[in-house]
Amino acid sequence: MDALAPPPVINCSRVIAYAHVSGLEYRRAGRLFVGDQEILAVPNLAICADLRSDAGLYLFHCDADWSTIATGGGEDSVAAMKVLAERNYKGVAERWVDLNVSRAEALAWWDSQSGGEKCSFCGRRAFEVARWIVGPSAIICNLCIDQFHDLSWDSLADA
Repeated sequence: MDALAPPPVINCSRVIAYAHVSGLEYRRAGRLFVGDQEILAVPNLAICADLRSDAGLYLFHCDADWSTIATGGGEDSVAAMKVLAERNYKGVAERWVDLNVSRAEALAWWDSQSGGEKCSFCGRRAFEVARWIVGPSAIICNLCIDQFHDLSWDSLADA
């Protein structure tokens, strides 16, 4: 069975490039932990950019279904991320597939998967806020609640 391509978005981040690394030598050039558990070889890697800011790059270590097991990175370019991955997975350089999902494409995919849910007042998506309240005909995020709360206190002070 052929390995699956990733979805356009993993963990609220758009996929820039991915690689299937099963069968490659895992060299354990660095140590990656989730809590107190060390993460060793994984079947897939993805270089992604955070949709919240589109500034941070991440190297996601994923299972066969593209669920993230661990996150690494810290490099500021895709090329540097690929070099980092090569340290652990010898030969991965020939396996990278450039997906280059645009921010607009990633957001459209996110909206199709989430039913298009956004704050009815500011338009933010779930991954852009800490929490929200869903009513029968509207959704409001914590940022709008805070803003409306501040406005109401300001108007009381002016009265």
